Formats: sequence, C-alpha cells, structure tokens
Amino acid sequence: MQNSSSRNVVQPVTIVGYIPGITEGELLRCKGEWKRNGKWGEQFAVETFESLMPTTEIGIVRYLSSGMVSGIGKTFAERIVRKFGRNTLDVLDNEPQNFAKSKELVPNGSSTS
Repeated sequence: MQNSSSRNVVQPVTIVGYIPGITEGELLRCKGEWKRNGKWGEQFAVETFESLMPTTEIGIVRYLSSGMVSGIGKTFAERIVRKFGRNTLDVLDNEPQNFAKSKELVPNGSSTS
C-alpha cells in the first residue's frame, strides 16, 4: 500500500487487518486508522478495502505477472503491455480477439485468424 500525505509524498506503509484474497503488489484503497504497535511501529489498521485496477504500464505489468493471471510471467506481461500500452486490460477483457490475432504474442509468431 502507498501512503499519500497532505504533502503528496508517496511511501510504502504496513497495513494490518483481515484482508482476504489479495496478492503482493496489488493496488488497494483502504479505510481505517493509524495505530502504533510497540514492536512493529506505525501501521494502518484496515477496516474496509477495495482492490483497484492498475492504470500505469508498470502497474499493469506487475498485475499481469503477479500470479493473478494464470500463465503470464514478467517477460510475457512486458510484451503484452508493449503491444497494447495502457489499454492492455481493456483489450484482454473486451477485445480478446485482438489479443489472439497479435503475431507478437502468439507462440511461434503464428496467428489464430
């Protein structure tokens, strides 16, 4: 989770609470309160959260290669994002035929047209 202060400084923070089904690196919007743990320091105690889809190319590569999408590792995710850019997730969800027809992304450069 990233912490945005009133000075717009972004830094990693530790979050605690019941947060089922998330993976490392996933983008979350959390509501809760800051608490200080005697052993671990300042932590954000999550009361509610929602998972957000990434909007940057780097974020999309991380998302695709995080294990949330079966069969896509970092190298393949980078190739996909290089082809479709910030529209990658929209193409995968709404225009899978464009993904399947892309010679750069199909094994051996063969098209499925």
